[in-house]
Amino acid sequence: MCMPQNGVYLGVQWSPEQIAHQLPLCHESVYMHGYVDKAKGGRLQKDLRSQTPRRRRCLSRQDRRGQIPHRRTFVERPKHIEAREQVGHWVGDTVIWAGHQQAIVTSVERKIVYAKLYKVIVKSADLVSQAINTDSSLLAHS
Repeated sequence: MCMPQNGVYLGVQWSPEQIAHQLPLCHESVYMHGYVDKAKGGRLQKDLRSQTPRRRRCLSRQDRRGQIPHRRTFVERPKHIEAREQVGHWVGDTVIWAGHQQAIVTSVERKIVYAKLYKVIVKSADLVSQAINTDSSLLAHS
């Protein structure tokens, strides 16, 4: 159906429902006319009041949670530590429970595979670092 008047209504920032109420057609026809015009290089769709900015996809942005500044990867681990020839090289990790409220802080010695686990009731940086420091202070005295 040809819509000679809808360009006027689009220019005043009316919604497709308001345009359809003024003209003898349905609002989806107004949308289709805007899409066809856009495919031809027109700008009628930009004037639709209901046109909102496109949201980014969740996968397109980087996840900024849990990033540690100046973090060293396992690839950068020295060869003598990777060989597990010496006692005293510990690896730490945090296991997060469902609901992201509680956590378990783990410390594992690499040669003798001795593990220490600490339950943290509230997953906060202070309590996790307190568990890590408790572990390291016990290791220093033993």
